[in-house]
Amino acid sequence: NMVFRRSEKYTVQGEGLVQTYVHGEGKIGVMIEVGASTAAAAASADAKTLATDVCLHIAAMNPMTVSSDQISADVVNKEKEILKAKALE
Repeated sequence: NMVFRRSEKYTVQGEGLVQTYVHGEGKIGVMIEVGASTAAAAASADAKTLATDVCLHIAAMNPMTVSSDQISADVVNKEKEILKAKALE
C-alpha cells in the first residue's frame, strides 16, 4: 500500500543520464545526474556502471544533507571538535 504525497519530474540537462539507487528496504535513496560529451557515451554500459557505483558510494556514506549550506552550525561545530580530538590523539 503506497501513498504519494509529492512528486517531481527530473530531466537531464544536455547530454547525460540520470541514475537512481534505492538501498535495502527503501530508507536511503540516491539520484544523480551524470553529464556526458555525447548521447552515445551517456547510453553506454560503462556510463551506467559508473553512475550506479557513484550512487552506491553516496548511499554508503549516508549523508545528512544534500548541500553544505543545509547543515546547522551546531553539527559543524560538533564534527570539528571530534576531528580536533582525533588529531590530538
